[in-house]
Amino acid sequence: MNRKDFINIALTYGVGNIFYHPFLKLKTKFKPIQEIGLQTYSLKQFKINEVLELLQDLNIKTCELWDGHIQPYDLMWRKGMTKEENDLRILELKNWSKKLDLRSINQLYNRFNAAGIYIHSYNGSFSKSDDDDQIFQVFEIAKQLKTSIITTSAKYDQLLRIKSIVLQNHFLIASHNHSIQKDENYIASGASLIRATEINPNHFKINLDIGHMTAANEDCLSFIRKNHARICSLHLRDRKKDQGPVLSFGKGDTKILEVVELIQNNYPEIAMFIELDYPFDNAYSEIKNSLDYINNRTN
Repeated sequence: MNRKDFINIALTYGVGNIFYHPFLKLKTKFKPIQEIGLQTYSLKQFKINEVLELLQDLNIKTCELWDGHIQPYDLMWRKGMTKEENDLRILELKNWSKKLDLRSINQLYNRFNAAGIYIHSYNGSFSKSDDDDQIFQVFEIAKQLKTSIITTSAKYDQLLRIKSIVLQNHFLIASHNHSIQKDENYIASGASLIRATEINPNHFKINLDIGHMTAANEDCLSFIRKNHARICSLHLRDRKKDQGPVLSFGKGDTKILEVVELIQNNYPEIAMFIELDYPFDNAYSEIKNSLDYINNRTN
């Protein structure tokens, strides 16, 4: 959508409905997911064609698609970027977004669908530096991917910014937690996640990272039992307590197996995705080992 379209919508529906966009309307459903899926950020070093091939090779049937795999490969966010490098990347992403043909996103969906891989959710970004067109585009991309669930690490003020479009177009926004509560605008603690859902409990949900919650010395099992109705999906990640490192499954303090059994036995509507965020040499082997760790020790 261009600036002219944005202004026309504002004039037609009023400033109070500035985020209304008729063709974005979607019906929201939680689809029960029994299989363990993958957050494709785990494969951030790979291009989207390679990601699709690896998912097929690993027989993974569901994923949370990271926005870095929608964007040009050379504009992906990477750890260790300087502020200057990231500022330039953000500027180039603005230029890319203006030229994006949404038909290419629909074609990507068709490729995943033909491969039998269900895109449960789109992991999108909402930042202070985004203009209104970029905000709209996140929802437009999700629509082309045939999902009404957007997971995000957006801060609280940005969740408030997108509230109107979420409510009027039947999306779910699932907030992802980190492990350090830098300020009240940041979403990390269990309390901050609950606060985010209270923007509107029917449309604002939780994408719970059990590894980060463990590193923050919070009890993820207790949190899930108390708040399962607020949770849309989980990230399965292993970390040590006391802000410890991310490790391969079974080497940290996160109760991955107990969480998986809790979800499978009681809350099958909550989707689960492996997310690996540490150096490894062989992506296929590392993800397969993670899957085997779960499948060989649970029902």
